[in-house]
Amino acid sequence: MRKLYTPLFLLLFASCGTQVKYLGSNYATTENVDVFVTQSSVKKPFDVIGKGYVQRRVGPEPSVEIIQKKAVEKAKANGANAIVIEDYYLVDNTASVSTRSDNSKNVKTTETNPTVLSGLTILFLRYKE
Repeated sequence: MRKLYTPLFLLLFASCGTQVKYLGSNYATTENVDVFVTQSSVKKPFDVIGKGYVQRRVGPEPSVEIIQKKAVEKAKANGANAIVIEDYYLVDNTASVSTRSDNSKNVKTTETNPTVLSGLTILFLRYKE
């Protein structure tokens, strides 16, 4: 009975990690992939051939190094020459968090809008030849 549970556990565990999902065109595989954090950093002419989405099923938040490694693997498999990994933040402008501190002479009030969601957008690029 134990022999049956071990493969099932391994299959379940392997499917629960962080993945980079790809949506876009496929080309012949590539060996080298350049990594950028802004589109303006890319100096060669390029086409955006796809977009990636980080999908975390369970467990702790993945490190950016793991996400980058998985994105590069996905880029190689789909024929991209480069990837751009950019941060995004969604802010709720309808709510605010206020803090107030009183000194003997000064009253300081700070208002901020809480970030509702943040994440990474991954663009897959193919250089124009």
